[in-house]
Amino acid sequence: MSSTKPLVSVIVASYNYQDYIRKTLESLVNQTYKNIEIIVVDDGSSDDSLSVISEFTKKHKNVFLYTHPNHENKGLSETIQLALKHCHGQWVAFCESDDYYDINNINEKINFIKQHSDLDLVTNALTVNGGTVWDSRYINWTYKILRRAKKNYFSYFIPNVLIVTFSSVMIKKNILENLDFDTPVKPWLDFWLWRQVALNSKIGFIDKKLTTFIRHPESYIHREKAEKLELNRKSFIKQSDKLLYKKHGLKFLYRRYLPYIFGRTATAEFIRYWLFGIPILTIEDKFLFSHIKYIYRIFGLIPVIIRKDKITFNTDVIWSK
Repeated sequence: MSSTKPLVSVIVASYNYQDYIRKTLESLVNQTYKNIEIIVVDDGSSDDSLSVISEFTKKHKNVFLYTHPNHENKGLSETIQLALKHCHGQWVAFCESDDYYDINNINEKINFIKQHSDLDLVTNALTVNGGTVWDSRYINWTYKILRRAKKNYFSYFIPNVLIVTFSSVMIKKNILENLDFDTPVKPWLDFWLWRQVALNSKIGFIDKKLTTFIRHPESYIHREKAEKLELNRKSFIKQSDKLLYKKHGLKFLYRRYLPYIFGRTATAEFIRYWLFGIPILTIEDKFLFSHIKYIYRIFGLIPVIIRKDKITFNTDVIWSK
């Protein structure tokens, strides 16, 4: 088809969601945008997922099913990489096998990138089913950042990820192919990938609920495991920083540290940053009426700066209602 209707490859990583994946695939084959291929990789499911998926491959010529050798369980990272090898589209979208798309999801994104040709990644707002109050607050916070993100919005990916689910993402294939997938914390593959994208690429946000994000008991990480996972956050960020510094050098240092040195931080908590294993910077922000108090610790020196919060920035994130 013409360049005005580029082929979009939709990756579905399947693992033991036989009760959900039918609705997932129905939402994809019924998209109003028709130039899509649906690449399903089953990661060693032990339930009836394969049978459900096979029904769709028989009925729809644009649905394809792949598995790992010997039907092994390899994990999300290798599953996505296997799917990527079979993608032919200029753009790659994701839909997790327990989520589903609004019928106009891909069409809205294609129209959006036509208007903003410099984008490398597009994400959208979510309808959340089964989420907690915390989920709602966190997701709403990410929307606010994506709507008004400052020039160095990469800094907002510390310590959290702004893109809540794979199922809201569509990214250029050539960008995705050049990312490092070797995350040190397997459940945080998305965090690992999108920090790499955020450093170099322009992100587009569509403020429409084009994806239904399912939160159910099977998808929650056990509380004890979640607590253990949180203990890895500082180490995870440190390893991610190391990768980005190795790949991008001074550009990474500029985008990672310069905003904090000049008081352009968006966080309001105590965080310690590391460079080459040396603690060079500690920041504590206290919002005091119209002022922000910045405390820096640079090689043991602690200058205190009080300044008005009147800094404005150009945006690096485009958003649409």
